[in-house]
Amino acid sequence: MPGKKVKLNINNMDTELTKIEIEIAKAIEKGWDHTTIQWKRAALTKLHELCLNNQLLNGNEITRAVKDLPVKTHNYSAMGGLVTKARTFGWLIKTGETVESESAHASVPIQVWRSLIYKPNLNL
Repeated sequence: MPGKKVKLNINNMDTELTKIEIEIAKAIEKGWDHTTIQWKRAALTKLHELCLNNQLLNGNEITRAVKDLPVKTHNYSAMGGLVTKARTFGWLIKTGETVESESAHASVPIQVWRSLIYKPNLNL
C-alpha cells in the first residue's frame, strides 16, 4: 500500500513512516554516519548555542553557522542528521513554516524551527 505506515527507529526516534519517508530517513542517517566524530561534536555544540540564543532559526542559518566552523565535513548531507539529533535531544521543533533556500543546489523550502531551550538575554 503506498501510504501504509511502518515502525522505524532512526537515530533513536521511534516513529511511523511511509516508504518514501523511510528512504529520506535512511539518507539522513547515512549522511550523519559518514562524517567524523569531531565534526559531529563541533556541529552539535554550535547548534546548541544557536538554540540557546535564538527563539526561531531556519536551515539556512544553521548551515551558515556550521560551515563557519573550523572543523569541516566532506559532505553537508549530514545536516539532516544534525537537526534530527537536536530534535531527539529536545532542543527544537518544527514550526510548520518555511523559507526559501539560499543554496543554488536546493530548490526545496527550508524548515523554520522553534528552539525549546531558548534563553533570552535579560541583561538589557
